[in-house]
Amino acid sequence: MALTLHKEEQEKDPKNKKTSFLANLVNYVSKTSHNDLKDVKLYFKENKTLRYEDLNKINEHVMNQSVAFCKVVLTLEEYFIHKYKCVIKSDNRITINDVPGIIKNQSKPYIQKGERDKSFHFGLPVDKGYIERMKEIEVKFINEEVLPSRPTDYKTLLKPIKAVCDVFLDTVHNDFFNSYSKGNKRENAENRYYEYQIKNKKIPSK
Repeated sequence: MALTLHKEEQEKDPKNKKTSFLANLVNYVSKTSHNDLKDVKLYFKENKTLRYEDLNKINEHVMNQSVAFCKVVLTLEEYFIHKYKCVIKSDNRITINDVPGIIKNQSKPYIQKGERDKSFHFGLPVDKGYIERMKEIEVKFINEEVLPSRPTDYKTLLKPIKAVCDVFLDTVHNDFFNSYSKGNKRENAENRYYEYQIKNKKIPSK
C-alpha cells in the first residue's frame, strides 16, 4: 500500500515524468515489447497491478539495458574526442556537451539532453527503451561514420570506428554470436555484423 501511495504521489508532479522510476513505470510496462518483460506486461494488463517480483524483474531489466547504453555512450565520446582532437581546457574534465559530433553542432544529436545522466543512474526511459535508442544511434553512426570510410569487411574498419561497432555487436547484436558456423566465434559474429548491418548499405543523401 505504501508503495502504491508513493507511486501516485510521484505521478501527480509533472517534473517526475523525467526522473522518477515509479512515475514512469506504468507507461514503460505498457509499451515495452522486450521478451524478458513479457510475463510482467501480461500480468499488468490483466490485473492492473504489479507484484514485488515484477518490480525486481523490471529493475534488473533496466539495469542491464542502461549498462549497455552507457557503454555505447562512453565509446561514442571516446570516438569523437579522438576524431576532433578535443582538449581538456579547464577543471580537468570534459562534458558530453563539449564534444563535437555527439550533441554539439548536431541537428539530430546522437544523445538527447539528460539521456546520458539518466542511463548512468539506471533511470527508467520515458519514451523509448535503451535498446531501441541504441539501435537508432547505431543506424546514425553507420550512415555518417562507417559507410563514408568504405570498408570491404569487418577487418577493414578503421580502428576507432571498429571500437564503436564492437560495442554495438556486443550489446545490440549479441545474438550474432549464436552461430553454428565452425571456426572462431568472435570472427563469425563480426562477419555477420558486417553482412547484415553494413554491407550493401548506401550513404543516405542529405
